[in-house]
This record gives sequence, C-alpha cells and structure tokens, in this order.
Amino acid sequence: MRIILLILLSLLIILSSSFVIPSSSIDDFKQTGTCGDGIWDSFSEECDGSDGCNNQCYCNNGFTSNGKGNCIMQCMYGSACIGGCIAPDVCVSCSESSGFNEDCSNCKENYVYNTIGQCGNLTERIWGCKEWFEMQGTPSAYRNVTMTSEHQTITLDAPGMYFPMQINRCTPYVSQDKPYVFGAWVALRSTVGGWIVAETDKHYTSEEIEFAEQQKKVIGNDFAISEQKNCASGNSVSHHNYCLDANNDISAYIHSPRMVVYVNSDEVRYLHIHLPYGQRISNWFKMLFTSIAHPCSTYYKQLNWNELQLQYTFELNYEYSVNSNSVCVSKILRGQWFKLKGSDDVLMIDTCNSSLNYSVSIQLIEVNQNESLTDFSCSSNKATCSRYVASNCENSKLARMVAQLEPTKNYFIFVSIDENNIGIINITFKTVCPFGCGEHGFCNNNGVCICEDGYVDNGGCSLCGNGKIDDSEECDLSAQEDSHCATTCKCYFGFIPITINGTTKCSPPTCNNGVIDQNEECDGGKGCDHCFCQEGYIKYEKAREYCLSTKCGNGKLEEEEECDSGDGCYECECQENWYSYNSKNCKDESYGLVIADFIGRILIPYWIFLILIGCISGIVHWKVTSNIKKELKEMEGALPFFETTIIPFNKENSQFIDVKSANPYFTIDPPSIDFQEERVEVGEVYSYTFTITNNWKEVLHYTFHAGEYLKYDITFKPVTGSLRQYQSVDIQAMVCLKCTTVINERVPVTIRFGQLNSILKNIKKENPEMLDQLSQNSSHVSENSQQPGEPRRSFSSLSNISNKSGGSDKNSSHEQSQQSSKSSKKHRTDRIRKFHLYLPLQAESTLSTKLDYEEIHLHHPPIGSGTFGIVYRAEWRGVDVAVKVMKTDLFDLNDLLPNFLQEVELLEKIRCPYIINFIGSVTSSDTLALVTEFCPLGSLRRYIKTNSMSVELKLRFCHDIASGMDYLHQNDITHRDLKTDNVLVYSKNPFDPVVCKVTDFGTSRSFIESLGKTGIQNIGTPMYMAPELNTGEQDMTLKSDVFSFAICCTEIWLGRDPYDPEKFPDSESILKFVGSGKRIELPQDCLIKTIIEQSWKHNPKDRPHFDEVLHLIDGIIKQMHLNVSPSQNQSSVQNSFDKRNSVVFINTEQSKSNSSHDSSNDQEIIL
Repeated sequence: MRIILLILLSLLIILSSSFVIPSSSIDDFKQTGTCGDGIWDSFSEECDGSDGCNNQCYCNNGFTSNGKGNCIMQCMYGSACIGGCIAPDVCVSCSESSGFNEDCSNCKENYVYNTIGQCGNLTERIWGCKEWFEMQGTPSAYRNVTMTSEHQTITLDAPGMYFPMQINRCTPYVSQDKPYVFGAWVALRSTVGGWIVAETDKHYTSEEIEFAEQQKKVIGNDFAISEQKNCASGNSVSHHNYCLDANNDISAYIHSPRMVVYVNSDEVRYLHIHLPYGQRISNWFKMLFTSIAHPCSTYYKQLNWNELQLQYTFELNYEYSVNSNSVCVSKILRGQWFKLKGSDDVLMIDTCNSSLNYSVSIQLIEVNQNESLTDFSCSSNKATCSRYVASNCENSKLARMVAQLEPTKNYFIFVSIDENNIGIINITFKTVCPFGCGEHGFCNNNGVCICEDGYVDNGGCSLCGNGKIDDSEECDLSAQEDSHCATTCKCYFGFIPITINGTTKCSPPTCNNGVIDQNEECDGGKGCDHCFCQEGYIKYEKAREYCLSTKCGNGKLEEEEECDSGDGCYECECQENWYSYNSKNCKDESYGLVIADFIGRILIPYWIFLILIGCISGIVHWKVTSNIKKELKEMEGALPFFETTIIPFNKENSQFIDVKSANPYFTIDPPSIDFQEERVEVGEVYSYTFTITNNWKEVLHYTFHAGEYLKYDITFKPVTGSLRQYQSVDIQAMVCLKCTTVINERVPVTIRFGQLNSILKNIKKENPEMLDQLSQNSSHVSENSQQPGEPRRSFSSLSNISNKSGGSDKNSSHEQSQQSSKSSKKHRTDRIRKFHLYLPLQAESTLSTKLDYEEIHLHHPPIGSGTFGIVYRAEWRGVDVAVKVMKTDLFDLNDLLPNFLQEVELLEKIRCPYIINFIGSVTSSDTLALVTEFCPLGSLRRYIKTNSMSVELKLRFCHDIASGMDYLHQNDITHRDLKTDNVLVYSKNPFDPVVCKVTDFGTSRSFIESLGKTGIQNIGTPMYMAPELNTGEQDMTLKSDVFSFAICCTEIWLGRDPYDPEKFPDSESILKFVGSGKRIELPQDCLIKTIIEQSWKHNPKDRPHFDEVLHLIDGIIKQMHLNVSPSQNQSSVQNSFDKRNSVVFINTEQSKSNSSHDSSNDQEIIL
C-alpha cells in the first residue's frame, strides 16, 4: 500500500511540474506589441506591415489572417482565376474551363452561378413563377397564404421539399442577365388588408434586433426575399415584371431576410424566398408571416432624453430600413421609425451633414399620452401629423426639422430615404433653443434663438448680457467686471448693488461707511474698489481702509515704502523701535546716530581708497582700451556675418553631449524641436521657441547650424551668441517644409566656453573658405542684415555659403568641414575644445500636391514610355498611382521645368469625373514627376483590341469621351492629341457613373515647341489628325479635337483600326486620303453614324461643338433606356478652375497596362 501511495505521489509531482507556465511565457503575454514596428505580436496583432494590413495591425476587408502575421487575400474565384486575384475578389482573367468568361465578368453561355465565384453547367429546367404554382408537388400552403385577422402568425415548413431552379427578375442578389436561383414562391393575401411581416427562421422584435447590435454577434441565415405584383410565366429574361422590393439582411448582425409588406384585401403579393447567386438549398427552411398593426409600433428605435441633451447620432442604412406610411404621407416609403416621450423641449432632427446627397423626408407623428402605444397604427385617426419636411437642407436634397414638443404628448418620428439608392444617412438628434427661446424670441430652422432687439441668447432670449444694466438687473457682467455678480445678472447672496463714485457694483451692505466691517477687505482708501482690494493690491493682515501694493515683497524700495523684506520690516513698514533709512532693511538705532557713524567709519576711508584706485585704474584703462579697440576693429564685421550665414558643422576635437541627459554645463528646454502637435502647412514658415541656459562659471558661446535641404529649410534666430553664468536666451527655430512628408532629423549645435575673440578665430580657422566671403561682405552686413525682432518670411536671404553648406545633402556641411579640418590638421591638437549635441527635429506636413519622392515606390518594369517621360505603376502611402517621370537625363531640366510647372498648375485646377484625377507632383534638382490616378484596365485602344463590347458600352465610351472634351473646351483647353491611346478605361460596366477618362492634354507638343528640337518635330498621330493640320492651312483649334473624336468613335464602333492596313500601309496614305476629303464607310447599324459624319467634315467650321455632340449622344442613350443619371451629364460638372483644397485619393485597384502605342506621351494643356 505504501509503495502504491509513493508512486501516486511521484506522478502527481511530475504532472504538476509539467503544467507550470514558464516565466518567459507570462512575460511575453504581458508585453503589448507596438503597431507599425514591423514585428508581429501574436497576442495583440493580426499582422504588422504585411500586404493587406492596416495601420491598426488588423487585416483589411477582403483579407484574412493566417495566424502567422500575414494577411491572405480573399479570392472567391479560387483556382478559376489565372494568376490569382489582383484585389480581394477581383480577377481580370479566368479559366474558361471553369465556366467563366475570359474577363471573369460572368458565367459563359450554358453556364450559371451555383454560388458566388463558381459557375456550373446549365442542365436543369428553369421554372417561372406561374409554372411553380402549377408544378405537381408544390404544397397548397404556398399557393395561398391568407391572413384573416390582426396579430396572426402563419408558419410554413418545407421538410424534404423539392426546390427547382427558377428565374427571378426582381432580386439584386444574382447576375442580371442570368437571374437563376433555387427557391420557393409564396402567394400572399389578406382578407382584412394590412401590414404583414415575412421572415425566415423566426420573428425578430425591435428589442432582439437592438440586443444583437449590442452583442455584435452575427446570427441568422443566408436567404433573401423579393416581392413583386405579378406572377409571370416562362423563363425569358426580357419579360417585364412589376418588382416592388428585395431584402437579405435585417441588420448588420442579423443576416436573415425581412420583408414588411402592405397587402390590400383585393390584391395578391408574390414573394420569392431564395439563396443568392444560384446556391442550392440543402436544408429545409421555415417561413413566418406575422400580421402587425403598423411598422411604427413594431420596428422602432426608442430615444432617450439623456442622450438627446448630449446629441445622439443614428446611421440609417437603406438596406436595413422598413417600408411604411403614416398620416403625414400615404405613399409607402423606406426608412426608420423612432419613438420619443414628450417634453417641453425643442428637438432638432438633422441629416444635412450626411455625405450622400439623397432625397430625405422627416415625419413627426403626435399621439396623446393616454393612448396605448402597443399595436398602435401611425396611419389611424388617433395619430396627428405634427410636422413634415423634405429636402430642405441648403445645397442638398437632405432634410432638417426643428420642432417644439409638448410634455402631454408621445411622438413617433419617421426618417425616410425617398429614392431607391443604397447608402447610409447620418441622423442627428439634439435639443436646441432652451425654454423655447423665451417670450422675446423664436427658434429658427437651424435650431438657433432669434431674439428681439435689445435681447440676447443667454439660454433663452433675455436682457441679461446685452451690454448694459437694465432696470430688472442688479448687475451685468457684459457691461462691467464684477466678481460678485452671477451670470443671472443678480448679486451673490449677501451682496447688494451700491453706487460709489458713479459706479454701481455688488458690495457688502455695510460698504462705504468708513469702517472695516465683516466681509470687507478695505473701505474707501487707495487700491480699494467697493470694499475689496482691486488688481495690483492685497489686503493687510489686519484690514485697513486702504490696500497693500503687490510690489511689497519684491526686495526693492518702492514709493511710499519704509522698507521691503529686510530686517525689522513687515508689510513694508518698520516695526516698533526700528527706523527707516532708505533701505530694504530697518535699523534698530535712530537715524542721526546712523548718519554720524556712517561718515566717520565708512565715508572718509572710502574716498581715500577711491582716489588711489582711480589713479591706478586710469593707467591700466588706457593700456587695455588700446588693445580692445584693436580687437574690436577686427571683430566688427564678424558677428553680423555669422548671423546671416549657415556655419558649417565640425565635430573635430569636440565632446558629444546627449541633450536629453542632464549635464553641469548648460540646459536646453525643451530638448527638441517638435511640431507633431499640429500638422505643418507646406511652404509656410513655422517658428518654435526653446531656451538655452548657461550653468557653468565661464562664458558660454553657442552656434546653431542651420541648413537648406531637399525636404525642408531650417534657420535660427539668433544663430550664435554668448551667455554668462545662469543667463538664458530664447532661440527661435524657423522651419519650412517643402513637400508633403514626415521628417525625423537631428540639428547639430556647437557649444564653446572661453573668450569670444578666440572662438571666432577658431571658427574661421576651421572654415577657411569663409574668410574670403567675410572680407567681401563685411562692409555690407550691417546694411543688409535683418533687424532684430523682425520675423523671417522665407529663407531666400541666406548667403552663398549657406547654399553650399546646406544643400540637398544633409552631410555636405560636415564633409566640407572635414576637408577643411584636414587642410589645417597640423595647426590643431587633440584636446577637447568644445562640445556638440544634436537637437531632434520632428514634423509632419499637411497633405498637398507637392509630394515627397522618397514616399513614392515605383514598380518595375515601366508600363509605358514616351518622348519626354517614362510611366510607372507605383504606390504612394498605400494607394496605387501612376507616376510619369520626366527624362531629365536626355533633356535639360531647366528647359522642361517651365512647361512642367504650367501643366502642374492646370492639373491642380481641373475637376471633372471624365478626366484623369491629379494627385500631385515632385520637383527637385534632378527629378520632375507627375502623380495621377491609376486605371487598371489600361488604355481604350488596348481594351478594344482585346475585348468584345456591347452596344451600350460603346455608347458609354463615346459619351464619356465627349463629356471630358466638353469640359476642356468650355474652359478653352485644346487637347491636341485625342486618340484611344489617351483614353483610359475606368470600368467595363455601362451602368457605372464613369467608364473611361481622358488624359494627356498635348504635353509632348508643348515641350517640342518650347525646346525647339528639330529632330522630333514630326511626332504625332496621323490617323487621328484633322486635315487642316496636315496641309498646314491653319493652326490647331477646338474643332481639330472634334475631328479626332470622330476617328475615336469610329474605332470604338468597329472594334478595330478604322484604316485597313492593306489599303493604307503607312501614315502618308492616310493623310492623303483624308486630305482629299474622303472618309471611310460606316456600317448602317452604327447608332452614331450621323454624329461621326458631322464631326469629321472637311471644313472645321461645319463641325459641331462638343456640347452639341453630347446632346445628340444623350438622346440616343435615352432611346436605349440606358440608365445614366443626370449627375453624369457634363452640364452639371462645375466649369471652374477653383484650386483643390485636398489631395485626391484613388481607391481603384491597379494592374499593368501595356499598349502597342505610347499611352504615356507627355501632353500639355493650352489656354
């Protein structure tokens, strides 16, 4: 038995030791990772610095963590995507064997979606709505779901039911050209008429929906519901359906669908329950149909007055909204209901600050408090429409309501989005206009009290605060300062208004009686104001009629003081048996005895000693003065010269001191130049002040080494100077950032102790190149130097030496001083003669169009090359961009710079959705670069050659090119080289707002003209060139662009080059053909044949303007029923050149676009 117990005890010890957590693991768990350091911390980070990782070290949307510090891009196409997705769920090339089209736009013919990102063979029969109800085996319960009373619930189960493939033309959760899904139809009726809620799996109440949002836990299923009025037969995609609504999520955390439907007693509504994108239904599901009194009492958000006092904001998501009507609007709209208990307050409901410009309306329903709100209908006669507003915000279609509520009422508020647009509207609730602004004002539509004349908004319109004391007021802080006056314009308790010397203030009741009473500091004397000591005075320890000056105690004998802080002195008066004798101290003897003693023992010996010292000093002074005058003459021009010169930094024979560590010699407070509390505007001069203090017994001489660098300039005021022991001086550092950047640099500072003359000699010896400059400029320094106290506005006044020592290389001054040091090495010793330190310089600029080239990461190889530049795909601050780098190695930068700056200036001012977005530029001594939006689909010419196009897409290409050219021409800008190479494809969906953008506005031609290079004069594109340019009859005009547009439209419509290479083997043959007035034949089915023929007429005067062309294309688009919103029309684009206030961020995913023609030729806009 003992042996068994020993064995068990041994096993217990072994097991317990195996579960001991190592201390190192506990320490690792307690440590918190630093996001952004590039080191992945498995406890607190999903990633750190890897692709797809955001700045909070979590994977972005569309990426998932692999548990090893990396983010894996999601690609719903799987192995079907050739080369993998270029962005989350974005693929540009799919394997046709997987059932997709080559461009992944859809499943190819005889294939349909069987889930998101997968295509399957179309082998099954496709059933229509009518065929479903006639199909044998369809349960009768589905054919007729009839609600016969209120508060009724009908449940449909479908265990083992067959769900064939059906056509649903009303659901948005499937491809529109192949709307095939698996699901079931339900015919919904009501004998009594009313609101019915259709849901799957269960009925969710408002409380359950709000609880799920608080828990942030996703629940529900993946089904979707669509609603339509008719039940069509057949499986034709083009058959017209009367679609009403669709839904697949109740909220962000409940993914089950909900459909709120109003069914009249004489009609049928057809609901289709299905899974999105052709997913098969593997498990049976349950349908619930619930009759409700009204959506306002079923699906509402309860508002709390405590939240409204502080301002409450709610996000109205169109996808999660419910259908409803009310006594205000009988039409059924989609929105959100709110319930609020009445109160005597003014409530503002505001959507004007939403980013989306949707048509919004607000309805305020009023209900008596004695009415039960359970199963209440906001459409009944018990509800009153208190107020209704719609689209009343300035410059938008959003809405704002300001309403006076009553405490005897309850309120329902309905905020609706009155157009079928998916998006989020921000709704702000807050109380405004306290007490309804009172009797002398009213609350306007912006929630601000508008008061009558003489009244001010002071928590309601009142006389208090109007700048004068009215009859009903005892005091008024807006009229005069009064420390005992309340904000209600009444005196504090225990004080009354008393007038003294014509001024009325709140005072103790006994004030001005000449006696010091309780609660009084003084009464009528000097420094006393209404029985209280005024500013600059304090009360005596034992109160008197007058007050004691605050100068008492400063150690200096002021007027009316007997002493100050000395012996026998209290409250600047000599105490009993002490005597004043014009000193801060008091004497304990009489004044006469003190005078006699002073004359006999001090004054006579002092004069004798003074005469002897004077004689000796005179001789010494004469000799010393001669030497000083000689040295001062040598130093006369040196100090002003150093004040305007960047002194090179040399750390030879210098001891480094860490500025952040304490040392006995000096202190710098604060020990850094830090602008990180606010972002710095590019091109603006910012100053930062710090203090240097000498703690050493010898004189300290300091030198701050300024500089002009590639990203920033820095200078100091003063640059150099001297400090005695315990003396301090404020140094002003002036910094100017030249581009959008983040700098974290070190500024060198030199500290010396000793005589100034020897120090200046050492500086000149260490920097011999400064001696010549000093001798040349010393006579002009005092005349041209900046006056003390005058702030520097720029750094243009720096001398030639500053340009040499503070150029683009931060170490140039140091290297220069090193060479200087080597040249004079034989004259120096190795002993330490000075100190040096580095001041940290930290600053971050605001966003601008001047970019830091080091933040732009080019991707090689380039995606295009032109005569004057090379185009790269690049990344700037996490955004894919296109960068055109000018060929400064082939052309003189000074020749390219003027036209480059002109192009940058104009690109900054252009704002049009049909013209490529400009992000910024880089300008340095050896680099010129333009940064623009990157379009991953490449040029239109390449797209035409590699893709088939629908008629709708062809029309949209022509429409967007005409819109962009209309914008340029309305602003007198000639493109000069319009061709399909200079049009970038933005989208291949003809229903998107923008499908292509115009780029490259004639830069190459402008560069050619400015450079005068004869060898490249013939650069151009003959195929698109107007005949008048080839013959030299006239210069480029706006109508020349119209001709080029006609050729582009011809190429788009034909889907190939307009000129057959066999008939037109070279450019000369094209030019002769066009110059003779001939044009190629257009097909008869070309919808824009007339537009093209008018646009390429031989005489430029006969060609239409682009606004006329755009009008004709819009007419064709309307006939095609192609949905192009009015906001896309060029007439609504602002035709101004207001300068942008912020950098444009491009969020589209990029891919390389290579074209056989040069799509990156440098272009220039001509005014």
